[in-house]
Order: sequence, then structure tokens, then C-alpha cells
Amino acid sequence: MVPRAISSNTSSPDLKRLLAALAASAALAWSPLAAQDTSTLPTLEDLIPDSAVANPETWAQQGVSPEVAATEDTAPEIDPDSPLADLPGLDLPWPEQEELPQLAPLEPEEDIQFAEFDDGVAPVAMGAEERISNELVLSFPSENSLFPEREEFLSRFKSLSTIEQLDANDNAARLSAQARADQALLERMLRVYGYFDATVFRSIASGEPGTNAPLAHPTVRFDIVPGEQYRFGAIDLGQLTAAGPDYPMLRQTFEIQPGDPLMQDKVIEERYDLDEALGEGGYPFAAISEPDLLVD
Repeated sequence: MVPRAISSNTSSPDLKRLLAALAASAALAWSPLAAQDTSTLPTLEDLIPDSAVANPETWAQQGVSPEVAATEDTAPEIDPDSPLADLPGLDLPWPEQEELPQLAPLEPEEDIQFAEFDDGVAPVAMGAEERISNELVLSFPSENSLFPEREEFLSRFKSLSTIEQLDANDNAARLSAQARADQALLERMLRVYGYFDATVFRSIASGEPGTNAPLAHPTVRFDIVPGEQYRFGAIDLGQLTAAGPDYPMLRQTFEIQPGDPLMQDKVIEERYDLDEALGEGGYPFAAISEPDLLVD
């Protein structure tokens, strides 16, 4: 018996229906599982109409339509008087739940006295102006006895002033920097003359006072209030008394006495005089330390 061969003819109707079913299943398996409905999405013309392209500024001023604005999320209104929600991990009681102890009223003190402070500084009449240059003016007290060293002070300041040594070329910023340096110089010089409580006021003017007319050159003005001049108190000359009978002569050489105006230049000058007197008096190995000034 000859076995019957299996036929591979695909023209059979049953086989065609089977292949068609398999093809349909494969098409369903590879299709998107969550396909969007393109009919519900707005088109580009809906988002940007032709009127917006023709006149964008007018279209932008129209803002959002009421329909779109109604769909936007709005922040809920919060009542400011509503209690706060409990915070996790915070177990401290609120202040209104605490009972504060009652404080006993204070009895008034009938014998209380208020301290009165008197700075002892009397108003100083200013008015003695010294114009050093087109850019620099110094003003002193009109009473010359309040600052008798004024002429010497001015001569010394002119030779050291930054404004006088360096030309600002009518540059206000540069002149302001030079003015700060000169103010520090004035305050340091006043201490040299014993005016440790002196005050220096600095101002820069670029226009005529009371008018809008500009000055030809910006001008720096310093108003100097010297205050009280300090004086020497106790004077300690170390072991000078060890010179024995030569002490009166050596002490007379150091010409500073208690009550004299405290002039630091005078201290340096008398130190050199004493050093010279010691050498000429037979004390060539005497040593004089730098002066130590205690101001109180």
C-alpha cells in the first residue's frame, strides 16, 4: 500500500480563511494599545487663527477667553482667622494655651533722680577762613586764643597737604579722595599740638552757595574745632636722679614742666637736649628710651 502524500496546496478555502484570521490577529497585536482620538485634539488653526498671524498685538491683547479661564485651576481662598493645621512632629503648645503668671505692680519710687549729662562743650564761633588755594579752604575759630598755634599749623599743613601736592585736574572724585587724606592729616597734626579732642568737618562744594551756578574749581573746606588743649601732668625721667649733684643741671636741660601745653614736638626736642647734656656732662654711655606718652 502506497502512502498518500500530504498536499501543500494553499488554494484550499479552509486554509485561506485560517491565514486571513492569523493576519488579523497579528495586526491587532501590533496596533497601539491606547491610541488617541485625533478628532478631539485642536488643530493648529484653532490654536493660532489667521487673525493672530495678521495682527499679533491685537490678538495678544484679547487675552484668554472666558471659557478657557473657567477651566483653569484657581487657588482656594484662605480664611486668615482659620486655625492652623497641626504640623507633624511639633508637639509644643500654642501660646494662647499657656497661662502667663500675673506680674505684681511696681511701686513708684518718689526719691528717684535722673542723671544730667553736661558735655561741657560751649558753642564755638567760626569765621576765621584761610584760603590756601582755589581748591582748599580752612576755617578756624574766630577767637585766636582758642588756637594760638594757627599760623605755625597752617604753614606746616601747606607743606604736607595732599591736595596741594597733587593736582586733581578738577576731578571731583579724585579731589574727594585727597580730601579724606588731608582730613586724617589735620586730625593727626592737631594731636601733635595737644588737641586730642579736636573735630574736623569736611565738605566739598561744586557750586556757589545759594545758587545753581557752578564753581570754576571744586572746593574742599575744612572746619576745625580744636577743643581744649591737653597739658603735661607727671613727668618721669627714669633714673636721672642717679646723677647725684648733676641732676639739677640735667633736669633743667629738659625744659618741660607739669602744666605746660602738651606739644609732642617739644618732647622730641627736649629729649635730644637731654641726650646732649648727658654726653657733655660725663655720661657718654647714658641711654634714653623712646618717650612714652600716656593721655587720659
